[in-house]
Amino acid sequence: MPTPPQEGYPDIAPDLVVEVLSPHDLFSKVLRKVHQYLKAGVLMIWVVVPEDRSVTVYRPGQETVIIEETEVLKGADLLPGFECLVSELFS
Repeated sequence: MPTPPQEGYPDIAPDLVVEVLSPHDLFSKVLRKVHQYLKAGVLMIWVVVPEDRSVTVYRPGQETVIIEETEVLKGADLLPGFECLVSELFS
């Protein structure tokens, strides 16, 4: 008999997390989540900011990068070959 799924969260971190800011989100809380994700072992975090039409990319040990709507968001080594014009996320 298979083991039933457990409740709660798995003990492993995902490679990629995507957070989409809503108008009611406080950036300080989102930033706290980003730091928690990094501490847990997440390899890349994309914070999508509809108000600015941008994506902020966080990676452990690397500088934060803001990708503007006229630029291309890339998956780097985590999602090889993935490329998306940021403006397409908001169409």
